[in-house]
Amino acid sequence: MLRPDRFIASCASWGEFWEGTKRLSSTGEKGAVFERLTQLYLQTVPEYQSELAHIWTLREVPPNVRKLLVRVGGMVSYDLNQPGAVDANFSGERRLTLAADGGRPLYVSSASIDPTTGAVSAAESRRSTEFGRVVSRVSDLRGYGGQLTFGLSPDVFRFRTRQSLFASLNYTLQSSRRQYRGFDGAGFGDPRVVEWAPSQNDARHVLVMTGGLRGDKLGVLTLFARAQSGLPFTPVVQGDVNGDGRAYDRAFIPNPAVETDAALKPSWSRQPPCCDRWCMRRMDRHGSGNCMRTR
Repeated sequence: MLRPDRFIASCASWGEFWEGTKRLSSTGEKGAVFERLTQLYLQTVPEYQSELAHIWTLREVPPNVRKLLVRVGGMVSYDLNQPGAVDANFSGERRLTLAADGGRPLYVSSASIDPTTGAVSAAESRRSTEFGRVVSRVSDLRGYGGQLTFGLSPDVFRFRTRQSLFASLNYTLQSSRRQYRGFDGAGFGDPRVVEWAPSQNDARHVLVMTGGLRGDKLGVLTLFARAQSGLPFTPVVQGDVNGDGRAYDRAFIPNPAVETDAALKPSWSRQPPCCDRWCMRRMDRHGSGNCMRTR
């Protein structure tokens, strides 16, 4: 078995060292020699001596730890020309304001609201009443995100078992945000206004586990498991509230203590506790709390 210290000490010059490495039988032996040579160099340079005093040398690392590979990776992105939608037949003329609904603007008059069902006709919000929604696809939105990944897996060259087992564990911390318009859904105010919000797939924590068994006659059996935190969502109203012709507008959470409609009061007992912090406020886009994500 090759001993790197003895090999280095036997070389009287760099030329002899270079010729000696050519006679080594494997890449592993060459790597061990150059690794030890680097350690010796760092230990002789004064600026590294104080730092190396707090670092394990290779022989001090526990054998079980030597067999594990730790990987750290990161990624940052800034996205341009993201897709969106604009209603080309939307006039944008505000006609009413719902003060009891967080100051939500209405783009139709009270004559366009059915007094029985509350359904809203969007005809008054159109530039031309001969057409309904005229959706124009655009790509002028932006977004950004980043993630940090930590991986742990055995070194296949040092960790070997009779059963040929293999496994890995990866944890990712990530965050992403992008721009939206009310025309993209879940609008509240002017649907033409661009706002920043978390992305639909903004899962903050992701844990991935992989394991398997390799056999000469059985092939490879791989097991895969993934766990992640909940995805954000936006509580919405089923119909069109502001009269822009786009259904599922963003919800406004009123105060149950001042609710006068007896038919609505029983429904407040079924709301998640985290809705209390949104009381008398409009919901943020993709701003639901953790307790709402799990329901």
